[in-house]
Amino acid sequence: MESRHLAREGGHGASPEKGRLLLVSTLLKLACCASLCLLALVDGHMAQGLVGMLEVLVIFALTLALMGRGRLRMVAQLLNDAMVLLVVVQLAVLHFAGSYVTMVMLANVDSIEDLAGNAGPYLAAAAAAIAICLLPVAPRVPHRPLGLSLLALLLAEAAAVTAMGPGGSPLLGCASLVSQARERAAYAERLSRMSDTSSRYFRPGLDSHVSREDDLPKRPNVILIFTEGLSQEVIDDERDVMSNVRSFQGQSVSFENYYNHSFATYRGLSGQLFSGYQYDNYDANALVSLPQALSGLGYVTRFINTEPNNEQFTDYLGTLGFDEVVGEPGTYSGMAASMSDGEAYERLFDLAEELEGGDEPFFAAIYTFGTHASLDSVDRRFGDGGDAVLNKFHDADHHFGRFMERFLASGMADDTIVVFTADHASFAERGFVTAFPESSYRAEAISDIPFFIYHKGVARRAIDAGGRNSLDFAPTLMDYLGLSAPNFFLGTSLFERDGNLYDTTFYDVDATLSTRGGVVSELDEDRAKQFEEGLSGYLAAKLPKDGPGTDV
Repeated sequence: MESRHLAREGGHGASPEKGRLLLVSTLLKLACCASLCLLALVDGHMAQGLVGMLEVLVIFALTLALMGRGRLRMVAQLLNDAMVLLVVVQLAVLHFAGSYVTMVMLANVDSIEDLAGNAGPYLAAAAAAIAICLLPVAPRVPHRPLGLSLLALLLAEAAAVTAMGPGGSPLLGCASLVSQARERAAYAERLSRMSDTSSRYFRPGLDSHVSREDDLPKRPNVILIFTEGLSQEVIDDERDVMSNVRSFQGQSVSFENYYNHSFATYRGLSGQLFSGYQYDNYDANALVSLPQALSGLGYVTRFINTEPNNEQFTDYLGTLGFDEVVGEPGTYSGMAASMSDGEAYERLFDLAEELEGGDEPFFAAIYTFGTHASLDSVDRRFGDGGDAVLNKFHDADHHFGRFMERFLASGMADDTIVVFTADHASFAERGFVTAFPESSYRAEAISDIPFFIYHKGVARRAIDAGGRNSLDFAPTLMDYLGLSAPNFFLGTSLFERDGNLYDTTFYDVDATLSTRGGVVSELDEDRAKQFEEGLSGYLAAKLPKDGPGTDV
């Protein structure tokens, strides 16, 4: 603290020893920042590494220039601390997550406990970032003009940003987040003032596009499994990480080239069950969800909460329209105080057995948490157990296989279908990219995901969804069951030949992208305009009457 005080208050009259300490501190601070830039280059992020390095040099040149102006020394030190902190945080996040901080990350920061698997590295990185930014900077050396150097660096950075794009700049990335936050707040305000647009999206029922299978009961029970963050490439991996899931997928009605419509879990679960988009994570939806539609047709609906100690997630599940959310706070063996996948599948089987004895058909859904980014398996290991990502997917697969063995040996297999899918694609954080180096995507949170329907005697077939997305989940399941109900679904049945604008458009807080034909790309101008108009109307229609962010 004494050396820091000297940096802020001291001048050129500081003792030679203290001056040397301040010089070492400055060089150490600069070296730490430069090391992170080099790490970005090693990780393959060329633009971020080069632009980041230039930005760091600009920050230090500006700091030293201001240090020579007496009263501005404290301002210069504070400015240096703040900008270095922003740059260090951005570069650290880039290393772990493959991109600078995004709006999706900020939107999910209140669920940071879900990243417990990497708590050690993340906490160490946070402590290092704070320590680096607090290092004092030496006062400017007299008679050493920096104006030309600063100008040259600014021009070099401007040229690099122009050539490589603004996405390489850590500080411009921060400024973009602020701008996006303001735009989103203004957009939410406009939505709240829009008139009721729900009639534009209302459909009195669903058309049938699939012939009913002879072995399928009139109103079968339905078990729905949402697996956390699972891309199809994990299932297809030649190392057989998820051999049980792959096997049952091959025996089912399965949809290929089927993409997630959004990211992350809060948007993925709600969006699939309502067949609609979310604006914010916790937006309530006043329209009709899949469980509500099934409830109206006589189904008993339940959702198993695998994170019952997470009050926010528990409250969120209450907005999905199930008759009851099952799961009490307590001690569980999974990471982040959650149920392990083994416990989750045990609970699912027990609930299905319990409901199977009732007079009405049931719809039992679960979201298994064990494959969340950063987590490791608490049970099964893959190979030598050295890769946490492979471990957790293999563990989930093992318990799914065990569940299916018990299911097929039970009486409920005669009148129950099992539906398997994911809440969204795998997040391509550092661990995932290391485990799957041939992955077809990196920082984007969009890829093809599994969706298959299995039951005893099912006629196996693979249907090419052609890039259509999980907005089609609810209407597809209703179509397969041969059921119809009034709805506001944006998606269409995958058994229907043609989709629509929505079911080939990925939308989250960071991006709007097309997946038509199984190719991820930007929307063309006309489709982007049509989508924006339709999205605004839907987001306004789904709001409860007392405004956004309220409970249903």
